[in-house]
Amino acid sequence: MQVDLKAQMIPAAVRCWRLFPGSSYRFLETFKNDSVAFLDMPGFQMPDAPLAKINDLAKRIRVAEITLDKIGKDGKHKEHFVSQDDIEKFRVGRKRQRNQYAMINLFDHAQKGDLVIMPEPLGRGKVQIGVFNDDAGTHIMAESPKYYGVTGVPARRVQWVREVDENKLSTILSSSLRHQHPFSLIEQSLFFEIFSLTFDSYVYKDQFSSVIFNRKDDYTDRETALIGIISSLAANFAQAVDEDQEAEIDALTAILSQASMEFHCAQAADIHSPGFNRFTSSKHTALVIAAVIAALSLLSSCNNAQQVEASIPQLEFVNSSAPQDDDCTGLVSKTSKRLLRGMDSDNLFKLCQAMKDAERRAGLESSAKTHR
Repeated sequence: MQVDLKAQMIPAAVRCWRLFPGSSYRFLETFKNDSVAFLDMPGFQMPDAPLAKINDLAKRIRVAEITLDKIGKDGKHKEHFVSQDDIEKFRVGRKRQRNQYAMINLFDHAQKGDLVIMPEPLGRGKVQIGVFNDDAGTHIMAESPKYYGVTGVPARRVQWVREVDENKLSTILSSSLRHQHPFSLIEQSLFFEIFSLTFDSYVYKDQFSSVIFNRKDDYTDRETALIGIISSLAANFAQAVDEDQEAEIDALTAILSQASMEFHCAQAADIHSPGFNRFTSSKHTALVIAAVIAALSLLSSCNNAQQVEASIPQLEFVNSSAPQDDDCTGLVSKTSKRLLRGMDSDNLFKLCQAMKDAERRAGLESSAKTHR
């Protein structure tokens, strides 16, 4: 009987970027279908060195702008040669500096594993979130036959991992995505929100986060009470394990008492159907909540208290989204097992039955997943 935390371990260096898919969103489908990101720079010649270190970046951008102009005037079904005379006569665009920064950000600064968020037109009400799949300083040649014809464009590989309803975004994040800068770094204050939109559970620096979903229509105060009981237990047992407290903890006392604030969670809830409760903590409590709710789901198939008690030793807590034997998983496993073993078997059986009822009625489901 296995509980998989599925908590993404986000490196401290990860950053989040905003990508606008071209004027009038014209590259949106290409970006999504081909799993790429590029700027409106057909024919741009990538150098061997980082863009920020070359002396002729402005000239290379001008060549791409001239190429784009030639495609519009002379057609997209042939390669276009740009002469020195073309370069000297071409009027410098007002957005040249902005485009330089965008190219440097996309090809030099965006690292493998960084997140990128891209809006769709407002009428669709969707945004796409992706992860850069290749190393900074590398590129592929992409195509956009509809707009560039036979001319290629340098691009980065992106794996689009989640589509999100834009009404789930904060007003600040949603508004920032409409700034039609082609590619730029998102404010660090918005990183946590993007992580929450991308991953059901994650660990980032000293922040732990998980989600309890309600997938069906009938969410009531019974589910709220059940989650509250488990979160109180998780906070107290997390503190006991973190501080190496060996004394036994009475479950009722743990439910009614207050752990130190750092072991309690901030909670964000949207319980409309379907909905969720997100827990975020500076200790591992949030992951314990998800782990215990998943464990209760597994144990709810037991027919009596004796079966529940006998099944607890068979529970295994893992994290398929983390390196093997990482400290966090071990800590969550130790806390969750101690919490379950510390409860009276009759009361634990009743808690399992409450979980079964919550699953049936409200579709209560943990971000941690179960395997028998």
